[in-house]
Amino acid sequence: MMANLNKRVDSNIINTTTGDRLRFGYDPNIKSDPVLASRIVKIAISQEGNHEVGRSDCGSTIARYFVPHSCGQPWCAYFATWVLMQAGADIPQMGGALNVENYYKNHFKPSRWMQTPQPGDVFTVRSSSGSGRHIGIVVGVNGDGTFDSVEGNAGKAVRYYKHWRRISEAVGFGRPL
Repeated sequence: MMANLNKRVDSNIINTTTGDRLRFGYDPNIKSDPVLASRIVKIAISQEGNHEVGRSDCGSTIARYFVPHSCGQPWCAYFATWVLMQAGADIPQMGGALNVENYYKNHFKPSRWMQTPQPGDVFTVRSSSGSGRHIGIVVGVNGDGTFDSVEGNAGKAVRYYKHWRRISEAVGFGRPL
């Protein structure tokens, strides 16, 4: 059994081996449930190619991601939370990548917002303007510092990207349970 190397000091966690100061409630040792992660990855990949039809952010192949909400708004977070819910993860349907990020940071104690990815995690990145967020699902982690992802509302469709995103560009990773 591995000893816990983290010690609480005021509102921070200190790794007693490295001296690194971690965010309150953050436990870098939280692992993915392999069965849940596998279901998330399988469901996410199965949605590849679904796309908008007609007016922006709408269409019959993506409408399921919005239920019970209405289409016509950015849908990357609706897609990600729909996949997680279909796989059995503990998360409500929600829009807004930042809302999902805050859910993983604040809903669970310890926080399930991580700095390193595992398949089945959600991730956020800053939008090109820097003021917003985009979210997707990690479906693979590569030895070259990149990860594979499936993302909704990526070029008006669900897309599967291989070796496209660098781990360092992600704001962080939400670990489902």
